[in-house]
Amino acid sequence: MLLYGAGLGAAFALNRLFVFKGALFSLGAFVRFSIGFVSAFSLNQAMLLYLVSVLDIRPEIAQVFAMSTYTVFFYLINKYFVWK
Repeated sequence: MLLYGAGLGAAFALNRLFVFKGALFSLGAFVRFSIGFVSAFSLNQAMLLYLVSVLDIRPEIAQVFAMSTYTVFFYLINKYFVWK
């Protein structure tokens, strides 16, 4: 759990520095980033479960599609919700 927290903090800092240059650090932005991460991860897991259970796609292949969903969704959440 501690490493997830460290990873989340690093992801927040790196996104702020390299993807959303010039965005200001704030506790509110970190909270929104955390909410966005949980939302994107939940979407990833739901998509993975759907692809494997309902569409009977092999987990390794399904994860590629689920990761794509996660990546696009998390970017949009960051752009329009976290670093607005």
